Amino acid sequence: MIIDKEEYENLLKELETYKCVVQALQFENDKIIKENKELKEKLNKKYNAGRKKKLSDMEIESIRMYRIQGISMRELAKMFNCSPATICHIVKENEKLEK
Repeated sequence: MIIDKEEYENLLKELETYKCVVQALQFENDKIIKENKELKEKLNKKYNAGRKKKLSDMEIESIRMYRIQGISMRELAKMFNCSPATICHIVKENEKLEK
């Protein structure tokens, strides 16, 4: 099937429109997911559900700063008396927040 130049340009414009719509929907979806996560956290705090944090917010921020300085996860685990997996979880959570 051969199409003329005008129809081709119309199809390109339509494609750009759809790309913008998809981008807007992705942004809206991310916003809703974030709001949902915040509401779940509020609900859990309201009922004191879940495990209590092993490390305080101040300690978590210190871990992030030490990690930026290049200190290994094992060394941080020893410093804060927790498992390397806990440190890894904090670092990965920080990477998600930066994106």
